[in-house]
Amino acid sequence: SKVAPGMDITYVLKFTPEERIDYFCDVVCFTEREKFIIPVRCLGPRGWIDFPDQVFFEKAPVKAESLKTVLVRNVGETDATVTLSSQRPFRAMPPV
Repeated sequence: SKVAPGMDITYVLKFTPEERIDYFCDVVCFTEREKFIIPVRCLGPRGWIDFPDQVFFEKAPVKAESLKTVLVRNVGETDATVTLSSQRPFRAMPPV
C-alpha cells in the first residue's frame, strides 16, 4: 500500500492461538529504501505471584524474636516457584 506524506495507514494483526503456549514471530515492513522488523510476542499462561509490597513490624524489644506471617499467593494460571531470602537481623523461613 502507498502512504502519502503526512498520512497514515492501519493494519490489523489477527492472532488465533492453537495452544496455551508462548508464540513469537516478526512482522516485516518493507519500503523502497528500508526494511523494518517488528517483533510480536504473545505470552501464554504464567504463574503470577501476589505478595505484599511492604511488611511492617511493630516495635520489638531488643533480643526478642518478633514474627510476621506473610501470605504469598499464586493468582496465575500455572505453577510458580517462590524463594524468599533476607539479610540479618531478618530471617525468611520456608512454609511448614
